[in-house]
Amino acid sequence: MRAGLVAQRTRFIWDELRPGRRVSCYRLRNSKSRVWVRHHTTDIHALDEIFAQLPYAPPIEVEQTLAARARPLKVADLGANVGLFGVFVRERFDVGQIVGFEPDPDNFAVLERCVASNADSGAWQVIEACAAAGEGSRQFAAGHGATSHQVEPWQRDTGRTVRAVDAFPLIVEADLVKIDIEGGEWELLDDARLSGLGAAALALEYHGHLCPAPEPESHARERLRAAGFEVGLPFMVRERERVGMLWAWRPLAGARPFQ
Repeated sequence: MRAGLVAQRTRFIWDELRPGRRVSCYRLRNSKSRVWVRHHTTDIHALDEIFAQLPYAPPIEVEQTLAARARPLKVADLGANVGLFGVFVRERFDVGQIVGFEPDPDNFAVLERCVASNADSGAWQVIEACAAAGEGSRQFAAGHGATSHQVEPWQRDTGRTVRAVDAFPLIVEADLVKIDIEGGEWELLDDARLSGLGAAALALEYHGHLCPAPEPESHARERLRAAGFEVGLPFMVRERERVGMLWAWRPLAGARPFQ
């Protein structure tokens, strides 16, 4: 079923069935866009999630809010992994610029290949660093694919030191911001500068990991609303892991609030 997402279906099946991890490039079915994945890793699950389960297919409120910009969109991808969201959003919208953040060196190496393979699709900048609320470094558990993450303060000896950059100056003019950084989102959501973002819409995956409040969904909704966003219903919820996704958007003038 996942092989049906790409044009080279037979090769995808063969690479997935053979033992060992392979880094492979495929053209999306009925598209010129290309994706890079590492077989037998979380990349395959991410490919299925983004292009088959479609969590980033926006609700109508987001579609309308982004359409009101009436120009190519500026997109920020916090937690770019191997670039699958970047490819998806370029397929879905007229995107003029995208900036992505990815601190895991293994992920970043594949991300760079993805960007190079889609060089004809507009400006796409990637930064090898954690998207944070300030400059510095973070202790990071790398090598876990899509689930690589900052470590708990008491686990500092178990991680590796990676660069952290203040994301706000780089995303302040973005129209669409996607945040999926495995617990690193809380320092961004708790930063007063969130309300100053020019983003029309924000797609957030929240996590119980590193959450400063008992209920991560409630805390995420509270922080987004305090920053002036309308917030939709949660979806893709995994209650045991305290993980879920939320769409948030700036209300258009005259629009009815989300109920």
